[in-house]
Amino acid sequence: MRMPDGSVAPAWNVQVGTANGFVVSIEPTDRRNPRVKPGGRLGLATGTVEQIEQRCGEAPDRLLAPRFRRGRLTRAMTQDDIEQLSQSHPDMKVYSPPPKERAEVKPETERKRDWKRQQEPAAVKEWRDRMASDAGKEVYRRRKLTEHAHAHMKNRGFDRMPVHGLARVRAVCLLHALAHNLLRAHWLRAAVA
Repeated sequence: MRMPDGSVAPAWNVQVGTANGFVVSIEPTDRRNPRVKPGGRLGLATGTVEQIEQRCGEAPDRLLAPRFRRGRLTRAMTQDDIEQLSQSHPDMKVYSPPPKERAEVKPETERKRDWKRQQEPAAVKEWRDRMASDAGKEVYRRRKLTEHAHAHMKNRGFDRMPVHGLARVRAVCLLHALAHNLLRAHWLRAAVA
């Protein structure tokens, strides 16, 4: 995988989907940028939703995708993903903050932004309105719960892959997800008792 400094090194980008603290989807890829596939195809969000639907029998009601941070994390959600998901899963609501835009711009730039937004599909306009609302921001705050699963798995050694090859890496990912889910279930049973 190409690293941020331009070098190429063995590494994996693992997409993890969670629900109520349990890992319901985990898929490794050798793409550093989850937003752009070779050939300009969709990002990884649609594949994650398909995997959740296959494993759980139904698609989620809402999808909380990562926040955009320059230099650290690239969004897994693209506008094409939002449009595709609105067609394949019309009841699903997508929550993913749009990238930050500079506030102080020339009037010409502001006019171009407005024109581009008018040309966007209806699903993307609804997503922008949802993320601009206080209710949308409140729902998106729940995404921090996903980071608990990431932290617990990383504390159990999920930061380095001891194997090479996609099939073996996928097996290690599934074992980590299984271990996390079993420990989560044990913790919940202990909390109820």
